[in-house]
Amino acid sequence: DSHPDCGLTIPRKSHETYGASLPALAARLKLKRVVFAGPVYGDAKTRLYLASHLFVLPTFTENFGMAIAEAQAHALPVITTKGAPWSGLDSHQSGWWVERAHADIVTALDEAMNLHPVALAQMGQRGRQWMISDFDWTSVAQQMAAAYRWVVDGGVPPACLRVE
Repeated sequence: DSHPDCGLTIPRKSHETYGASLPALAARLKLKRVVFAGPVYGDAKTRLYLASHLFVLPTFTENFGMAIAEAQAHALPVITTKGAPWSGLDSHQSGWWVERAHADIVTALDEAMNLHPVALAQMGQRGRQWMISDFDWTSVAQQMAAAYRWVVDGGVPPACLRVE
């Protein structure tokens, strides 16, 4: 138990097959600081984000990962795997984007839990600022307008587009 002050809350949909097996696994491993919450929506989800210090989503594949964006918008540092398209966690210094290997996830968790709470909060604030600058309605509308101008007028593609 190298992090006795840390706990884990796992919200999940009740119909998830894999998720349904996790409470039995936690009991078999004698994990005492794990809470299995049901689905969380609305104010309950906001309260859970605000009560947390870190958001972790290991995944094989995500097309965007809305939960990651929501966590960052709530000023939570994020640990996710390279199955999600969130390399910006590294460049914005707002979390960890690691390989899907067990050792890499454990290393990131250990780094996060060993950070001073102020440093962890600063990472979360950088993530929040990133979400505001790149994903708020004004920013998205400007990016869409730039994309449409490029389609109509040609020239150099806007930075928000990846043209291959």
